[in-house]
Amino acid sequence: MSPSREQSIGLVLAGGHALGAYQGGAYEALHTRGYAPDLISGASIGAVNAAIIAGNSPERRLDRLQEFWEQAALGTIGLAPSDGKLREFYNTAHSIQSITFGRLGLFAPATLANSTLRGDAGGSSALYDHRPLASTLERVVDFDRLNRAEVPLMVATVDMETGEPVVYDTRRHKLEPLHFLASTGLVPAYSAVEVDGRCLGDPGLSSNLPLDAMLDPLPASDLVCFAVDLFDARGERPRSLASSIERAQDVLFATQSLRSLEARRREQRLRTIIGALADALPPERRRELSSLAAEARASELTVALIAYRAPAHESSLKTMDYSRASITERWTAGREDMTAALDHLEKGGTQEREHGFRFLDGRRTLG
Repeated sequence: MSPSREQSIGLVLAGGHALGAYQGGAYEALHTRGYAPDLISGASIGAVNAAIIAGNSPERRLDRLQEFWEQAALGTIGLAPSDGKLREFYNTAHSIQSITFGRLGLFAPATLANSTLRGDAGGSSALYDHRPLASTLERVVDFDRLNRAEVPLMVATVDMETGEPVVYDTRRHKLEPLHFLASTGLVPAYSAVEVDGRCLGDPGLSSNLPLDAMLDPLPASDLVCFAVDLFDARGERPRSLASSIERAQDVLFATQSLRSLEARRREQRLRTIIGALADALPPERRRELSSLAAEARASELTVALIAYRAPAHESSLKTMDYSRASITERWTAGREDMTAALDHLEKGGTQEREHGFRFLDGRRTLG
């Protein structure tokens, strides 16, 4: 396959704080190869990256993403060792720096004086105040363009009272920075945010990779969906307290994504079977069962999944490590992983192909 207007291109971006630089590199690979997204969904930092892409003209998207992540890396301490224990200590020191002092333009330690933001549903219950992100978004995102929905954007959140997913779609809603504060409001680190009378927080609590936000309802045309996760369910056996914490974090978030993918595979299979059975019915029976036949789907869904797999020198605090060295490494990894996935797709290769569903697991080594 190659970029074609006969099929839509979707981009789904998961949450993961500082790991989000991986998505910048993945988008760079798509941009370089001419895969311009027709629709995007994002959760947490994925929603922020998605807003930068959808809220800028195509020629400015990459520059704006780089500007955002350059700012996130400001304040890096010294030169980074290449790997090993020294690099692990270096990364941990930067994570502790972020935990202690926050990050310029992203978040700051909360105080009783500054912890309540407009629409804040949590009062002073959070550890950090993420209002600085709103000003950063206003600088790197053209909200007028974003809300024209030239590239529709779906921002995922979760209702903190009911646990229900809440999705804001630029085709139906006008988005403001407040919606992104809600999507990044991972309690108790950050406050939940009140939007439209609902107490909303980070959807990573229930579904960190917002596939459903993009696929409900299903697009009418064939869709190639690039899903960029920031955690990998695969990893080494934990051998220390720190590695146990890291593995638990990875498994918690990554398995949510895998369950969503499996549910979509089953749904696509059933819709395709319903369509085939409906076509085989006599016209009069087809009319009688029209409501059932409406659930059929003849178009094809292709999902290509890539996920950030942290090198050995990443620590259990990796999501708070904003060191320039780590951000650069993650960006490079995202670019390389997406390039490999595109190479494989363009050769027609997928691990699964059945009943209108194709799946490429880009977490594997692709030859």
